[in-house]
Amino acid sequence: MLKEFAQESESKDARLALALRVAELYYMRKASQSSIAQELGCSVATVSRLLKTAEEEGIIQVRVINPFSRASQLEAGMVDKYGLLECRVVNAPKSSSVGRKVLGVTGAELVADLMRDGDLVGLSWGTTMRELVNSLPSYGRPVNATVIPLIGGLGQVAPEHQVNILVHEFASCFNCDFKMMHAPALSDREETVKLLMEELTIRQVVDMWDQLTLAVVGIGESPRTSPMRRTGYYSEEEIAELMDDGAVGDISGRFFDSEGIEVDASANRRLLAISADTLRKVPRRMGVASGAEKVKAIAGALRGGWINILVTDSHTASALLQV
Repeated sequence: MLKEFAQESESKDARLALALRVAELYYMRKASQSSIAQELGCSVATVSRLLKTAEEEGIIQVRVINPFSRASQLEAGMVDKYGLLECRVVNAPKSSSVGRKVLGVTGAELVADLMRDGDLVGLSWGTTMRELVNSLPSYGRPVNATVIPLIGGLGQVAPEHQVNILVHEFASCFNCDFKMMHAPALSDREETVKLLMEELTIRQVVDMWDQLTLAVVGIGESPRTSPMRRTGYYSEEEIAELMDDGAVGDISGRFFDSEGIEVDASANRRLLAISADTLRKVPRRMGVASGAEKVKAIAGALRGGWINILVTDSHTASALLQV
């Protein structure tokens, strides 16, 4: 059969017809690529290329259905109470690891809806952000946009805190441009941060923060229990200072209190990240977070205007409606 198509012509129609045949065999008859290759008299590599052609030409359309339902009443309640542009509340399992994965899928769905041509998108870090980016390939599509980090990299730490990697993978899902920031998130002192921000390549990214149209951020919990402590970038004295100042959570490393006011602590002053005021100017500010340990942090971020779009789970939303 493959020879017949090859002899017929090299036209696009002939290639599409063969790609359709391979797609039917693979997806509808559940035939293996090796058996398809044997039937058509070609190599397995050729079958793989034809499946790729079928995907690119829209012959194959993949849909991912989230099996976890949304809680529309809670969504409406959150929008009404906090004045949100949009809220997605999913009935996720209470298990923190499974719940984060479900939240990541729900966040990826919303990001795909929000992305527009011409967008300048800023990303933060975190475990839920990692899950969101992991889920994006199922929802990605070509978008004429640019993605940048909202905070410097942390060096040799866990993948969820490698913001440049998140930026690169996020941009790849939308086949769009991106820029990295090759600078530490935290320096030894405030003066070092100021010097770094004057370096040309870093300054280019920092200047772009004022033009952001969409920010996608995770929300960290209390500094006493935050995974940020494990990075080794904060001294016990700084953790104590943050707690004394009433810090309940952070966004892009900037700690704030229960009213969403950034605390005047040394940890914030030696941070290379978008400022609270600059973030609040971004038209669409999407936060992704859940868990009882983060309720105070999410509430603070909402009260302080750090975010105006939220993705969370039903347990967390219920608690936020009670505070």
